[in-house]
Amino acid sequence: MITLEQLPTGRAGFDLDASPLQRAITRAADGRPLGEALTDVEVVRHFGCERSQLGLAAPVLVAIIAGVRSGKSLMAACAAVKGTLTADLAALKAHEVARFAIVAPTVDNAGATFRLLVGSVEASPALARMVVGEPTADTITLRRPDGRLVEIVVVAAHRGAVTLRSRWLVGFVLDEVALFGAESTGAVVNAEELVRAGETRLVPGGQGWLISSPFGPSGVLYDLFAAHFGKPGRVLVVHAPTRAMNPAFPAEQVEAIRARAPDVAAREYDAEWVDADTAFLDGVLIDKSVRAEPLEEPPIPGVRYTAAWDAATRGNAWTLVLCRGESMSSDVVRVVVALARQWIGSKRQPLDPDMVIAEIAEVLARYGVDEVACDEWGADALQAVARVYGLTLLPRTMSTARAYLAYDEVRTLLTQRRLELPPHAMLVQDLKGLRKKATASALRIELPRTSDGRHGDFAPSIALAVGDAATELLGGGGWCSLSPEQRATALETVGVAWNADGTFGQREKRKPPIQFWTLTNGEQEAVGQPVPRPGSLAPYSSAMVARWTRARNNPTRFSAACSPAFKSEIETHRMATEGHSS
Repeated sequence: MITLEQLPTGRAGFDLDASPLQRAITRAADGRPLGEALTDVEVVRHFGCERSQLGLAAPVLVAIIAGVRSGKSLMAACAAVKGTLTADLAALKAHEVARFAIVAPTVDNAGATFRLLVGSVEASPALARMVVGEPTADTITLRRPDGRLVEIVVVAAHRGAVTLRSRWLVGFVLDEVALFGAESTGAVVNAEELVRAGETRLVPGGQGWLISSPFGPSGVLYDLFAAHFGKPGRVLVVHAPTRAMNPAFPAEQVEAIRARAPDVAAREYDAEWVDADTAFLDGVLIDKSVRAEPLEEPPIPGVRYTAAWDAATRGNAWTLVLCRGESMSSDVVRVVVALARQWIGSKRQPLDPDMVIAEIAEVLARYGVDEVACDEWGADALQAVARVYGLTLLPRTMSTARAYLAYDEVRTLLTQRRLELPPHAMLVQDLKGLRKKATASALRIELPRTSDGRHGDFAPSIALAVGDAATELLGGGGWCSLSPEQRATALETVGVAWNADGTFGQREKRKPPIQFWTLTNGEQEAVGQPVPRPGSLAPYSSAMVARWTRARNNPTRFSAACSPAFKSEIETHRMATEGHSS
């Protein structure tokens, strides 16, 4: 039986030179020992495991995370011919023609791979004799030594994975699979559905290959990498940078790109998982912040928790997040997301708010929580229902600027490894799906919309609950540590200004890009951008801004809602501006 290694290198195959890593991949994919193709260090680098763990059995799925110009199309062509010639067709009826499908994101991508395949087959005397008829623009048919016909087709991905559903498959390749849509983003054509359709139609001995450059730490290719790299078995995952696969590629070209755009070089040549330019949160950091267990942390006596929900009844999920803070020092907090739940309704069967809130109240009671932060969607109506079950809603007006600050606080905690997330797949998916978008007046956070009707629904709850947890534990210390300019910037964010007489007043409405606010010394400062400057709110908790916003027109509520340190600072300022001693 012909081996996969013989196809790129043998005279009966394509008669080409293969790099040591390409040879190692063909051997591991065939379930054969690697031999001395790679050193021990290289085996660990590219396969994530020891040499002895490879070659024990042929995998069903082979995922290659490869750099550009690394011979990905050659590997796809070899996999197609190998599957065509060796897969077990004994169970197929005589009239059934099996297929090997190479699926690419576009017709142009598919065509490039197909031209390489046809040219390589026709250049091999042994393989050329197997060709039946003339190849068409997207199909070549081979007659195997046992007389069975097999089609090799190259197509662009279609909705519903229809190109993989109509025939039994001797194998398939998803070429540049990282560029396919993802199920988590609601893409109609998505890689997850293609993999499921392909796997269920493989004949014995068939293999599925996913070959692609990486494109951000999300999607089916990243999921396979995270779950199976270094753990070969039914799935084999290979990390294959450009020059490891293709040593002839000019090193100076790689370094020239690296000097100008390090992230581009890391993704395109080093095959590293680099987030897309528009991703707001680092997907790798999110994964590192997820605890192994439990999914829901049991209540801890004496600990104060903060809760937030994002309410919805039709399509979107109604989400609940519960957090607690852990003090790392006098002014540094670590936030733990203790619990995350969701309820999903539909247009035909919308959620009953009374039933959902009753269940939420029961959950929160175990943690001693009777207040829930939320946005203003339906807050008036939901407040009445919440009171019946002993809950008080704390609505927040989430303007573009305030929302950005809240999500930026989550990003800061992630970056500093001060946020612990539960192993909740949907929550992780929602956070990874956050995108930043620059408009003429501000940076805006966009939530991912998926085909099941969800709209990144855990993200708003996380932003509110995490900020409140940090503020609750700090007790206002973050505010008191700010300079007058930083305090003014924070108050400006929510439309509040210090007045020279020591009172608080609404910011004068002006059109971007110029905004004004009054500093504590009575001077005014103009800034030519509609959102605070980067880093100006580094020690500040956006939740404290929200608390002040809720209470500023109600002194009683202000006194009850704000921390003692925050109240003390404000009263000190009032007295000083009125000429009293502090």
